Formats: sequence, C-alpha cells, structure tokens
Amino acid sequence: MKRVLVGSMHHESNSFNPIIADERDFSIRYGEDALIFETKNNALRGIVDTLKEKEYDIVPLLSARAVPNGEVSFELYSRLKKEFIERAIEADKIKKVDAINLALHGSMRVVGLGEAEGDLLEGLRKYFKDIPIVVALDMHTTMTDKMFEYADAYVGYKCAPHTDCFETGEHSAKMLIDIFQKNQKPKKAWIKVPMLIAGEQSETSTEPMVYFINRCREFESSEGIDAVSILMGYPWADSEDAGVGIYVVAETEALANSVAIDIAQEFFDRRKEFSFHTETYEPIEAYSVALDALKDKKFPIYLSDSGDNPTAGSSSDCTDFLKIILNNPQTLKVPTPIIYGGIYDPEATLKCKENLGKE
Repeated sequence: MKRVLVGSMHHESNSFNPIIADERDFSIRYGEDALIFETKNNALRGIVDTLKEKEYDIVPLLSARAVPNGEVSFELYSRLKKEFIERAIEADKIKKVDAINLALHGSMRVVGLGEAEGDLLEGLRKYFKDIPIVVALDMHTTMTDKMFEYADAYVGYKCAPHTDCFETGEHSAKMLIDIFQKNQKPKKAWIKVPMLIAGEQSETSTEPMVYFINRCREFESSEGIDAVSILMGYPWADSEDAGVGIYVVAETEALANSVAIDIAQEFFDRRKEFSFHTETYEPIEAYSVALDALKDKKFPIYLSDSGDNPTAGSSSDCTDFLKIILNNPQTLKVPTPIIYGGIYDPEATLKCKENLGKE
C-alpha cells in the first residue's frame, strides 16, 4: 500500500494591503483534524477522497487557510513551514513515505520573504529528494522558478469563480496514481505570458476564457497529456514573477512544450479581448452615470470599486469614492437611500458600537 503525505496551505496575499495576516486570520488544523471539511468544494478533500478510494495510506500533515488579505507574517509562515516539514519527516521515520500530494494556493506571499509555495516545496525537497510531489493549485497562481523546479506536477482550477476545487484536487491525485502505475514521473513545461489580467476580466463563463478553458480540456483528453492549466497570476501583488503562466504535464517534454507554446501564443495574440463585462467608468463618471440612471428609475444601481475588493485581498479602506458621493451636490437630491458598503476602520466601528441604540 502506497503511503502519501497530504496537506494544504492556502492564502491569496495582496502586497498592497498594509494589514499583515497572522494566526488570528488563519484556520489551522493538524493531523486528522485537517481532514474535517465544511464543504465539498475543497481541493484537499478531492485529493483525500480520491486516494482513499484507491485504498492508499493517507497521512495528513496540516491545513492552514485564510481569506485573502495582506501578506502573511514571517513568524507565522516560518512556524507553519517548520511544523509541515517536521511532521513529514516524523511520518517518514515511522514508515517510509512514497509521495506527497498537496493543495496550495500559488500566490501566498510572506513579509520579508516573498513567495511561500516555492519556499515550502524547496524545504520538503531537501528531505524528500526523489519521491513524487504533486500539487493542486488555485487558478490565480503566480508560477515561479522554485515552484516549477521542486514539484513534479501541478494542475490548477479551471473555473472562476472557483467552483471546481474538489475536482482539481481529484485531478492531482489521479496524476499521482498514474505516476505510481507507470512507475515514471511525467514531463512538464511552463511558458510565461507577459500579461496581467484583472479577475473581473477573466471569468470563465465569458469569452475568451470559455474558449481557452475548452482548449485545455480538449488537450487533456488527448493521448499523453495529463494536465493543462492556465495560471492567471495575481495582479494585486508587487512581484517580479507576476504574469500569466501556461503549465502542461505530459508524457514527453516535447509534447508538454508544444502544447504550452500553442496556448501561450494564442493567449497573447488575443490579449485585447480580455475586458470587463459590466459597465466600467472612471470613478467620477461612474457616479454621474448612476445619478442619470436614477432619473430613469433604473433599479437597483450598484457601484463597485474593483481595486478595493476585500475578496481579492484588499484592505477595503479606500475613501475616494465616498468623497465623490459626498462632494456631489446632486447627492442631497437623491430620492432613495444610498448604502455605502463598508469601510475597514476598527476605531470607528468601536465608537459606533458604543452608541448602539442612541438617538
């Protein structure tokens, strides 16, 4: 029976957010507790369920997850990395480990260090030099040299919003099973495309992403190709590695390179087709358009500052748009209430809490 280490570390780190993500922000679980899942849509669950179905011996290390935020504190990451590796080494001492199958984000960054995933994988490789390491990734992975070098195969989500996390974990586990059955590691290729695309411009239910995801699936159904991933990168991190990556796993290096180059070239050629699929304006004009829509009684009217989106790791503390609303004399004539959706300000929140119920 093959013995496989499993675990996850998942955080999307916005380097423009001054808030440092620390232990208070993370859900950290160790050992068997790491296999308690609140939802099926979880890549680690996809890995575990698939390997268990084939009766592999699963050894859970740890799971550390947090919602997008600023960069992760160096102290917390260093501790998690140490625990990850120490638990892996201890498991191997008890009984030899045959492989590692992880669920990582791919754009986790650490204060004073930079990329987390490549660093973690490098640390694991120092001890586990030859065994297969296969990883399920978020679509918004920022592929790096270290990541490429220290793992044997990756596969990323193909849906944005990410509704296929379980399936991606399942895919990664099937690649690992295939490695065992063939007793041979696959070949891999990575082509970096010099582009950065906002999440709102690359939803997979709209073109041209519908086309490109279908292309990936078509290639994956071909003989000799294990996985084709479009790793979109993460635009809200100031990193020299930022950009789109086309990553392919195949039986031969020539085949992997051929597919990666094919998709990468077409992706770049169609770069101008990536656009917002809702009305988009500069802030002052956006509010003016909204006021005009009020006159025509078009409801509801929703304005969003996509650059200050907390679900993409922002601090949600920008007040520029609020100033535009307050400084416009037409605001006082608006016949319906204007609801401003939240500003991160702990001190102001506490003051409001003290005055709950007061006139």
